[in-house]
Amino acid sequence: MIVNTEDIILSFKKTNQDFSKSINLIWPTVGSRGFTESNLVQSFLFYCKSMFNAITYSEVPFGGKSRVDGIAFVDFTNTAHILIIEAKRIKENQYNNAYDEIKKDTSRMLETARIINILERINKKEINSVAVQPLFIADVWIGNKKRSEEVKEIWESKDKNSLFPGWRTDFSEVLWHSESGKVKYHQMLAVGNINIFNRNGSYKWELKG
Repeated sequence: MIVNTEDIILSFKKTNQDFSKSINLIWPTVGSRGFTESNLVQSFLFYCKSMFNAITYSEVPFGGKSRVDGIAFVDFTNTAHILIIEAKRIKENQYNNAYDEIKKDTSRMLETARIINILERINKKEINSVAVQPLFIADVWIGNKKRSEEVKEIWESKDKNSLFPGWRTDFSEVLWHSESGKVKYHQMLAVGNINIFNRNGSYKWELKG
């Protein structure tokens, strides 16, 4: 069994709604518009818990000295579904740097050895097959309509050299805007394809061919 991608996107939209309500109620930072990436991850993980009954973790070791921002573990008794989550704040006038970092992060999220590093920590012996799915969350503050359209186009591009070739993407509606209406806040989601990992005859995890 797996979590349906449409339900993952729905959980993201619910996160958007909550975030919009919260930042229109109280401003969580001082002297800036920047929210930490952990706010994005924690808000999304809340809905993974409530909608999928997931067990969630933040800042999970991911091979070597690296970590991923979060994982959601959904137990289906003999199988499981793991969402590996990274988040990024795309800062105005630093777009290209952010895009380069996103490409590096998504490449790392797909490394088989790093994924197995997580799977080897599953203590429940009855689980013999796991669907592993990468997921990326980001937010951006945009100061003009043209730039907003450019960021949306780059995020949703299906080109082979795009940020997320073959992934499902979602670009939120405006979740907050300045009194002048010039500055707008959006959140974005990208959901990657599932890879299946099984325990072999030696009880070791391997990527299903």
